[in-house]
Amino acid sequence: MHSAKSQKREGGKLTFPFPPTALWAGHRDAPLTNHGFNQATRLGKQFADVPITAIYTSDLKRARTTAQAVYDHNQQEPKPTFTVSTLLREQYFGKAEIGRASCRERVS
Repeated sequence: MHSAKSQKREGGKLTFPFPPTALWAGHRDAPLTNHGFNQATRLGKQFADVPITAIYTSDLKRARTTAQAVYDHNQQEPKPTFTVSTLLREQYFGKAEIGRASCRERVS
């Protein structure tokens, strides 16, 4: 999420530096897109030789899948511990999680 410093005022309304059709996944348990899955696989390969003692992830599919890719590609023995927790979920965005709409509508 962008900080207040990344917001600007236009005509008295706050605007954000992301497209007006932006989607916030938040607490929605959406799986990774194909692009996201490919990124997670590349990330896992990048961490193949990195010593990792523990991996922590939220219980949401997209986060778990990304963390699992890192775990699966990591070559160290013993494998790092793998912890899933609801406490690591992203921020809840309420109505903004429903679907596409103008960010201005959602913010005002």
